[in-house]
Order: sequence, then structure tokens, then C-alpha cells
Amino acid sequence: MSIIAYQIVLTFSCPCRYTARFKKFLKDYGTVGVVTHSVVSTTFFGGCYLAVKYGFDAKPLLDTVGLGDKLGDSTLGTLGVAFILNKLGMPIRYTATFLLTPRVKRYYDSSALKPYLQAQRNKWQQPVEKH
Repeated sequence: MSIIAYQIVLTFSCPCRYTARFKKFLKDYGTVGVVTHSVVSTTFFGGCYLAVKYGFDAKPLLDTVGLGDKLGDSTLGTLGVAFILNKLGMPIRYTATFLLTPRVKRYYDSSALKPYLQAQRNKWQQPVEKH
């Protein structure tokens, strides 16, 4: 069994590791963490979709994790196979999110964009006056 397949099996046998860590991560990084994770996940899913659409053979990968026979003759289509590959890539997506978010947060904190966004947030949160 390859290292990636082994990590995928471990992740699905104990998803609580990533879930607990991700909850703490969201508490620490807040909105920056959510936005970074959304960008990473969307990019990863788009990559999976394009790979399957342009000829990536997912059957060997699905065979290594024991899903090849179950999904062998199904009519999932490109989107379905991309979704399964995206789910199998959860450890990669979470690792990328955990590694990128502190850097994004540092950049956000040091950029000139932060005061502007905070002013806009305060403007949106002001109560609306009734006439």
C-alpha cells in the first residue's frame, strides 16, 4: 500500500483528528482561516475536476483505497469522480490550509488593506436609523 493510500485510510478511520484540530484552527484564525480554507478547497476541487475531465485515470487510485470495485461500473461522471477524489484528498487540503493560513494572516495584518476592511466592517455593523 502506498504512503498516500495509507494516510487516506488512517484519516477515514479517525476523522476526529482533523475535525478537532480544524475547530481550534477556526477559533484561532477566524475569517482569515475560513477564506483561506475555501480558496484551497475550491482550487483543489477544480484541479480534480480538470484532471478527470482531461483524462486522469482515477481507477488505480480508487483501487488502492478499496473503492474501485464498488464504483467500477457506476455512472458517476466527471463531477462525481472529482468529488470522490476531492474527499480522498482531505488530508492534503487540510495540511495546505494549516500551512498557508498563518502566512496569509501575517500578510493581512501587515498590509494596508486591513484598516480599510475594518472600517468597512464597522460601517456595515452600524444600526440603520429609521426615518
